[in-house]
Amino acid sequence: MVKKSDAIPSEQKKLLVQIGKKLQKLRADRGKTYVETAKEMGVPRNTLNRMELGQINFQLLTLVRVLNYYHLSISQFFDKLD
Repeated sequence: MVKKSDAIPSEQKKLLVQIGKKLQKLRADRGKTYVETAKEMGVPRNTLNRMELGQINFQLLTLVRVLNYYHLSISQFFDKLD
């Protein structure tokens, strides 16, 4: 289930924004739109867009699906998080 960002405490919101920026960079490095990428990874495009913008508190399993697309483990992703 996806929850609206207005219910997210500010410190958690900052983390979601950081994650989103990293996801945007991964996608941009491949030269893909979020629509193309969402379709390829089997994630609703609205969900991926909102993840990239840090607007939703998504499930861990959704993040795992996205990271699998980029061939990254959770530890690799968070190790590289700015």
